[in-house]
Amino acid sequence: MIENFLSGINCIIDNKIIKHAPVLLNYIVFTDPEVERICIENWSSDGIGLTYEDAAAVIDLNNKFYENVSIVFFDELQYFTNLTLIGSNAFEGCTGLTSITIPNSVTSIGE
Repeated sequence: MIENFLSGINCIIDNKIIKHAPVLLNYIVFTDPEVERICIENWSSDGIGLTYEDAAAVIDLNNKFYENVSIVFFDELQYFTNLTLIGSNAFEGCTGLTSITIPNSVTSIGE
């Protein structure tokens, strides 16, 4: 199995798929662990991490962050490149949120 891993083929150790480094590089690295948890839970295609492709497929945040006081940073929103609308109250109650980077694709932000 180690030989397959080193050659770039996924391998299985203890019933978990271990991906080789080039695949891991496709995951977005989140600053905020709570934002990462929410994104993986709602939009990850593999349940392991959020890829740039996963983020680009999101067209609506559906208030997944609403009233989450644990969120501090969400600069990775910039990778949600097909998001055109941030709905009303999308981040209402996120009293700890200090930084967010809105993607250029957003043309409308609700209340």
